[in-house]
Amino acid sequence: MLSLKNLLRRKVRTLLTLLGVAVGVAAVVVLSAFSAGMARGFSGVSETGDADLLVSQKDALMILLGAIDEEVGEEIAALRGVDEVAGTVIGILSLPETPYFLVAGEEPRGFALARYRLVEGRRIAARRELMLGRQAAANFKKAVGDKFRINEISYTVVGIFETGASFEDNGAVIGLDDAQRAFDKRRQVSYFKVKLDDPRQRDAVKAAIEERWPELAATRSGDPSSQDEILQLFGSMGWVLGLFAILVGGLGMMNAQLMSVLERTREIGVLRALGWRRRRIVAMILGEALLLAGLGGVLGLAMAVALLRLLSRSAALGGFLSGTLEPSALAQSVVIAVVLGLVGGGYPAWRAARLAPVEAM
Repeated sequence: MLSLKNLLRRKVRTLLTLLGVAVGVAAVVVLSAFSAGMARGFSGVSETGDADLLVSQKDALMILLGAIDEEVGEEIAALRGVDEVAGTVIGILSLPETPYFLVAGEEPRGFALARYRLVEGRRIAARRELMLGRQAAANFKKAVGDKFRINEISYTVVGIFETGASFEDNGAVIGLDDAQRAFDKRRQVSYFKVKLDDPRQRDAVKAAIEERWPELAATRSGDPSSQDEILQLFGSMGWVLGLFAILVGGLGMMNAQLMSVLERTREIGVLRALGWRRRRIVAMILGEALLLAGLGGVLGLAMAVALLRLLSRSAALGGFLSGTLEPSALAQSVVIAVVLGLVGGGYPAWRAARLAPVEAM
């Protein structure tokens, strides 16, 4: 194959260009997987679960960052159609072992605690007790009966749970009173979960809550909220950051192809003199660029898979990553490789086609 032979004539340059493309593809795929995992983690925490409605602060950037007076929950519980209200406090810590650690404060006797499926031990029932997520227990090497410190306060691990939400499975649950003290939210909660007598009354209760408290928003699981825009930003963050890697890879490929065209000026002139048309010259140069991009894409995909599997085992980032690639990531890597090939080979191919046979020779 002519394109492959041309690439092998400059092995070192081809290898360096190949690595540049591979790093660009791997960076975009890993960053996209990371940002998508972050979005899933945040959305999983705010799932209503067994609740019919979730009541949050309307102007809060994220549901987890809201602050609502605890008395509001008592007033919501008095509304017609409301069976039970459970307040939750969310705090995110930075520990030496991990840059993020989510701690949820739940009422030990509230219905919201049922969403944490126990795999070992029991649920919290008193102060200074703590339940650890399954992944957090593995990362911190903790078992039922061990001690765990939060903000210099020691808690006893009484249970290990899992919910399927990455943030929660890498975090912990303590009593609501303990969380309010630990995160300086005395008599406040991050949001309320509301259970109704009849789920068919959701719309009526939702309207009643938002009419009485205009600063609050009552939503159902799956309903759009102000948090969705932030989660969409997380989901696309990998592409934005990866554009820089694509730019570097594209410029590297363009430079390599331009150097190849300049070194083969006389050769291209001979081909033109032998009757090669411009479109054939363009096809040859673009073929080399696309072949190089394709090989780099395959290598980058392999690098991304290896890196994701490695990072998924770490305590710091494991909660965001599953260790496997989704079909969308595979399609993403193919698109990136093709774009790099077209961008990196387009201008050199055009320049080669513009060479006049006599001047080139």
